[in-house]
Amino acid sequence: MNYLSTNIRGVGDSLKATHIKELKKKNNIGFIAIQETQFTDSSKLHISSFWGNTHFESDYVDAAGRSGGLLNIWDPDIFVRKGCVSNRFFLATLGEIKNLGVQINIVNVYAPHDPTLKHNLWLTLNNLISSSMGCWILLGDFNCVREPRERKNSRFNKQTADDFNSFIRSATLSEYAMMGCSFTHRSDDGKRLSKIDRMLVCHTFLSNWPSATLTGLPRYRSDHRPLLLTCSVVKFGAPPFRFFNSWLKEDGLEKLIMDSYTKVIPFGPPDRLLVARLKAIKDTIKPWSMKLKKDNKEILAELLRKVEMLDTKAENIILIENEIQNRDAWIKRIGEIEGQNLEDLKQRAKVKWIEDGDENSSFFHGIVKGHQNTIE
Repeated sequence: MNYLSTNIRGVGDSLKATHIKELKKKNNIGFIAIQETQFTDSSKLHISSFWGNTHFESDYVDAAGRSGGLLNIWDPDIFVRKGCVSNRFFLATLGEIKNLGVQINIVNVYAPHDPTLKHNLWLTLNNLISSSMGCWILLGDFNCVREPRERKNSRFNKQTADDFNSFIRSATLSEYAMMGCSFTHRSDDGKRLSKIDRMLVCHTFLSNWPSATLTGLPRYRSDHRPLLLTCSVVKFGAPPFRFFNSWLKEDGLEKLIMDSYTKVIPFGPPDRLLVARLKAIKDTIKPWSMKLKKDNKEILAELLRKVEMLDTKAENIILIENEIQNRDAWIKRIGEIEGQNLEDLKQRAKVKWIEDGDENSSFFHGIVKGHQNTIE
């Protein structure tokens, strides 16, 4: 399912609805999250003008005067709603993706400007995430940046950013690298830029859709860019070959590449020779990498079994020094293998880490746990 998030600054202009409808059709969007409808009675909204003539369902939060207003629209043939939680600043539609049976909770956010209200919103969202199962995606206008470079020609508030980052760490969320732009909001005079619109996902979401792409789309009659998260898999033949940086740590890879390169006898134009040699390297690395992945999976399972066996034994008797040393070595090797898996996942998803993190961080363990639940 693909997701669109957009702050439209009011529904009074019918061309905005037409534009969103065209984006929905063009990008095969299954879920739309709209902020700032500025509509005090959302039951009177012509929601079909945003979606089109096909079947849809929706949730909404009314605006307070001319401020706020949230609207979620989705395709019920793809997403099945199970419940809804909301207040003035967020609209959470809880459900599952129909064809996958994956429980997913989608939170449309329009954060307040006031720092105290914003802090309370982070606490509320953190509690909501902790209280419900499934994948989480938070999308919308957070009215906050995370670091100085996410603002241009405007003041950076370190305390507010620290509070926002603390919430993201506590909720163990991350975000995909955004393509197409660096900033999402532009002031009316065009001088001040900031990245206050974003999509945050939990680790399980990231693992289930590691190759999803986040794109900032062109603005249209609003000072905010729409954000498009593309998760649907479209088959265009064989997937492209990807070289993972973690492979460089493996012994023998350099020799394997050199042997493949030199086995191709020089011929014809240099460009054709280079293509042939690169293909030979790829054809050699692919089975090698598959065997490496299989071996590491088997080694990891065996090491986990051995550690569990010693842990069970330690409940009854004191382990001898040799057993303690073996357990420490096994734990270290487990960390190395899981670290390689995490490095590959990071590269595949092009994810922007909250912090680089290490093997002791809750962020690390959340990613690894989510990766183990990856949908095949």
